[in-house]
Amino acid sequence: PVVMLTGMSGRDVVVAGLEAGADDVLLKGIDTQELLARVRARIDRSRAARRRADRDARTGLYNRRASAEQLAARVEEARRLRRPLSVALVRLDGPAAILDAALEPTAQALRGGLRGYDLLGRVGPATFLATLASTPADAAIRVIRRVIEAVPGQSQGEDSLRLRLGVVCFP
Repeated sequence: PVVMLTGMSGRDVVVAGLEAGADDVLLKGIDTQELLARVRARIDRSRAARRRADRDARTGLYNRRASAEQLAARVEEARRLRRPLSVALVRLDGPAAILDAALEPTAQALRGGLRGYDLLGRVGPATFLATLASTPADAAIRVIRRVIEAVPGQSQGEDSLRLRLGVVCFP
């Protein structure tokens, strides 16, 4: 957010500042507490807007774009630190009505079964991405399998929910 503070006064100054891209224009004589309150409010709104832009509306997880950005950063960090990074894709299969009903419970199971610093995103209509930092592939497979077993509604029937798992590890 851009807050312009000027020693000048008048409506023309405010209009010019806003047209130049400022989010707010404050004229001379503003109270310090008001200035701080306005700046805090702008920062809070900016953070909330960024969060909405980065999140999937249905699940609250990172969306595809934000997941891709976070994944690139995590891969680079794993390379730099020379630590393993496991990346898992979990795909839901089944009839559309069942998939639709399974999105939130699957997101909830993944969120509850992974560490707070692991990346978790919804990258497709029925596909979730998870990164497990400092975790070799065999351990990641065990963790993700345990987590997806907790998703309700799974069975082997043709008209039921099935979850598919793929894991790759970057050394």
